[in-house]
Amino acid sequence: LCPDWETWDPRQPVENAREAMQQADDWLGVPQVIAPEEIVDPNVDEHSVMTYLSQFPKAKLKPGAPLNSKQVHPKKAKAYGPGIEPHGNTVLKSAHFTVETVEAGLGEVLVYIEDPEGHTEEAKVVANNDKNRTYSVCYVPKVAGLHKVTVLFAGQNIDRSPFEVNVGMALGDASKVSARGPGLEPVGNVANKPTYFDIYTAGAGAGDVGVVIVDPQGRRDTVEVVLEDKGDNIFRCTYRPVLEGPHTIYVTFAGAQIPKSPFTVNVAEGPNDTGDQSDLVDNLSAKSTSQGCCWKETVCSPWGEGETRVEMAAATNSHRYCNTAVPNISGFENGKPSGEG
Repeated sequence: LCPDWETWDPRQPVENAREAMQQADDWLGVPQVIAPEEIVDPNVDEHSVMTYLSQFPKAKLKPGAPLNSKQVHPKKAKAYGPGIEPHGNTVLKSAHFTVETVEAGLGEVLVYIEDPEGHTEEAKVVANNDKNRTYSVCYVPKVAGLHKVTVLFAGQNIDRSPFEVNVGMALGDASKVSARGPGLEPVGNVANKPTYFDIYTAGAGAGDVGVVIVDPQGRRDTVEVVLEDKGDNIFRCTYRPVLEGPHTIYVTFAGAQIPKSPFTVNVAEGPNDTGDQSDLVDNLSAKSTSQGCCWKETVCSPWGEGETRVEMAAATNSHRYCNTAVPNISGFENGKPSGEG
């Protein structure tokens, strides 16, 4: 009933005794009047052992006994579980699967893992000692890429072995990522003016950084986002809002939102690109020197720098532009104002 006993692991005496005694019980009708743990104990009661062994001379073999168990069928062994799936395993995360040998006969199970660089190591295999003669296998891939998992039974490949397993990079931890900078402040940003913020991923593992900005109208395509890897696990996001109002900024890492995301940024109205003469005067950045009832202004505007004089008529609260050198700004022609306000 146990022709392959010589292949049994001598380091597992209790398991070996349990297998032999169960076979005797099933096919010879010899009841287990003593426990496997007792029969392997050097201090076992000899009378109990003699009582158990005395049953064998009169025992008769039952029909259908597995007397041909020396014949092994490696292709009838099968493996299943996430550890041999083509996708889904990641670096430095334990991969597990099961090998079932009940239909393959008796034999040793060995598993070898070959990584993309050609390095091979033996996986951990543990016998479950159940009715299906299953074995639990565990290995930990150390690099990403295609791995070859070879499963041997009695020295031969089992069905579908070797298995090809694509190991991916470990997913990063978005909770360890932070972001800060003027571009995330609730106030202080204006339309049509570039702003930025930095994303810090040190200690978060591997993962892609993503930024999506939703404008006040709920659109996601009006604000262009530029991500730059600054090194040292720091990424800079630069963007230029075009509309005033509340913008919602989503920052993700490894597919998940980072702490405090989404951020709400209220964008103020920016300077007008064109306007009438009163708009120009109201928005000038000037340095004035008092000259009686008029001022000499050094004009700093988005279009350049020039000089003009502005006379203030207090009664009408109006401006009169004097004939001076004026930068080429919309509303002026040939250095003179096109009208008076």
